[in-house]
Amino acid sequence: MAKKNPNTKKVEVILLERIKTLGDKYQVVKVAPIFARNVLLPKGQALPATAHYVTNLKNKITKHKEEKVKEVDHVKSALEKIEANGGIIITKKVNEKQHLFDKIDAKDLAHIINEEYKTHLDDAHIKMAHKIDMTGQYHVMVSAGDFSKEIMIDVQAE
Repeated sequence: MAKKNPNTKKVEVILLERIKTLGDKYQVVKVAPIFARNVLLPKGQALPATAHYVTNLKNKITKHKEEKVKEVDHVKSALEKIEANGGIIITKKVNEKQHLFDKIDAKDLAHIINEEYKTHLDDAHIKMAHKIDMTGQYHVMVSAGDFSKEIMIDVQAE
């Protein structure tokens, strides 16, 4: 097995889409050259961070940052509404032991919040230690940008 060299050179790329393990759209990140060459560049997920591409994308980056600020503000207002309402109440079918037939994960919760509060919350903004599988009250952390807030989820039997 080959030893990893800590001095291995990394290359900088500009992400063209949000990649959960690397970063946000238009963020400049350092990755292994082989990963950039074999995965990111051929799939169109990134561009090399050369001066040419950086100058061409500056306007897009500025616009994207403005959109992120709007998104954070939108999420803040939705979370304030949720807090004013005392949290979110979800009703699901359960068995005799109060276990849910359908577990609730971050994707489901984001969908419920988006439907109820007309926002565009991504499931990546919701931090859950595990899926909700029983009735009861749960505290879930929601974050957008540098803003985070804990909301209360009340799961009830149908």
